[in-house]
Amino acid sequence: DNVANEDPEDPVLAEIKRTRERLLAKLREVDEIEREHSGELGDAPLKVKTPSLEDILAEPDVPTSWLVENVLSHRAIGMLVAEAYMSKSTWAASLALHIASGRDFLGWRIPEARPVLYWQTEGSVSRFKYRISAAANYYGIEIKGLPLYLERSGLGEDFRSPAFAAVAERARGGLVIADTSGAFYFGDENSAEEVRAGWIRPLKAVSVSADVACVTVHHHGKPSKEREGHQKGRGSSALYGDMDTWIRIENVPGVPTQRQLIVDKVREAMPPAPLDMEFIADRAAFAPVSQVDREQAEEDEENRAVFGYAARFEEVVAAHPGWTTKQVEELAGACRKETRLAARKHLLSHERVRVDGRKGATLTWFKE
Repeated sequence: DNVANEDPEDPVLAEIKRTRERLLAKLREVDEIEREHSGELGDAPLKVKTPSLEDILAEPDVPTSWLVENVLSHRAIGMLVAEAYMSKSTWAASLALHIASGRDFLGWRIPEARPVLYWQTEGSVSRFKYRISAAANYYGIEIKGLPLYLERSGLGEDFRSPAFAAVAERARGGLVIADTSGAFYFGDENSAEEVRAGWIRPLKAVSVSADVACVTVHHHGKPSKEREGHQKGRGSSALYGDMDTWIRIENVPGVPTQRQLIVDKVREAMPPAPLDMEFIADRAAFAPVSQVDREQAEEDEENRAVFGYAARFEEVVAAHPGWTTKQVEELAGACRKETRLAARKHLLSHERVRVDGRKGATLTWFKE
C-alpha cells in the first residue's frame, strides 16, 4: 500500500507497482483454479482470460534464469543418462559442488551459487562422502558453509510422495538431484501414460512448489543398433520429449580415462557443443581434456627446466668443488627459485652431488 502513495513518476516504483498487480492477478487465478479443483465453485464457470496476440507481444520479455547457462534453467526438469560404470553419480556430485559454490564447471557458466539437495540412494554413503570430499579438494571448493545437502536412501518414497516434495524444500531456489530413477519411480518405464503420471507431472509440480530444478540420474537401456544418441536412455520416448534438459555421458573408445559430455536438449536455448572430459578417478573429479593436456604440458616444461638446470649446476660443482650455493648458481644461470630448489633436490636424491660443511650459514657443494 505504501508503494501507491509514492511519486507515480518514479520509474522504479511504477515498475514495482505493475509487477505487484501482475502477481496479485496470478494469485487470484490460482485461487480460482484451486477452488474449482476442490469443488467450491460448484457449477459456476471458471473465469479465464486468454490474452490476445497483441497483449502477448506487448508484454516485456522475461530473461531466462539459469542455474547453468544454456544448460539447466530455474525450475527445469532434466535427466542425466549413461550406461553403468560411467561415473555419472560422481559427475552429478561435481555438478552439485559447482552450483552450490557458484563456480563455473567444465567451461559451463554458473551465474550464482544456489542450494543443492543431492538425494543419494545407490551405493555406500561412506564411499560417496569420500568421493565428494576428494572432488571438493581437487576443485578448491570449501565445504564449510556450502549450501549442499545430502539426503540418504531409506525413505522409499516416489516422486509423487509428500516426503519427496518436503525434502525438496531444502533446496528452494536451487537444484534437486535424484540418484537414481529406480528409487523414485516404480511404474512401467515404457508406458508414456505411466511415465507422465508418476514421473514427469510430479516433478513439474515439485519444481513449482519448491521453486527448484530437478535432475534425475538415469541409465541407458540395453544396447541396440536402433538406439543411438538420446534414444539410448531407458524407457518411453515421453521421458525425452517432456524433459527440459537431457545430458548424456558416453565413453571414448580406446581411452578408458576419458568421457564425452553431450547435451542433447535444452528447451530454452541451443545446447552447448559436446565436450571431451578426463575422469581423474583418484580425485573423483572431471576436467576438460584440453585442460589436462595443458597441465601435462606445463608439468613437462617444468621438468625440462629442472633437469636442464640440474645438469648446469652439476657441471659447475664438478669444475669448482667447494663453491657456495650462491657462487654455483651465479655461474649456472638464472631461473625460477622453485626450479633451482627442485634441481638441487634431484641431484642430492640421486647422489650426483653432496653438501659438505658450512661457511657461516652457507652450504658448499662437491661432486660425488
